[in-house]
Parts: sequence; C-alpha cells; structure tokens
Amino acid sequence: MTAEAVAEREKGTLEEELVLLKQEQTVSEINAELEALKVEDKGKTDKLNVPMQTAEEKVMPYVNTCHDSS
Repeated sequence: MTAEAVAEREKGTLEEELVLLKQEQTVSEINAELEALKVEDKGKTDKLNVPMQTAEEKVMPYVNTCHDSS
C-alpha cells in the first residue's frame, strides 16, 4: 500500500471518528436537556385533572331527560 493510500485510509477513519464524536456530543446534550426538564417538573403532578366518567355516565342524563319529556 502506498503512503498516499495509507493517508487516505487514515483520513477516512478520522472522519468517521469525528462523526461518531459529534453524535455522542448531541446525545449528551439531549440527555442534559431531558435531565433539566425532569428537575423542573419535580413535584408537579403528572395526572390530568379530567373527570373520569364513562361515555354511558355522560349520556344517561340526556337520555333520561328525553324520556321524561316525551
């Protein structure tokens, strides 16, 4: 293998390593952002304040009203 070919091969390897390092950095940044969000949300409730009614429970008052008025 010529010196030029070796240099080209090493260049390709270095470029691949650079891409991997950038990906790792991006993942680290995302993880840091997620961790910051967890800290901000600490102590807050994850539950929605939505009344838990079934569809039947919601509809029955209207059905009863219709039956009563006929």
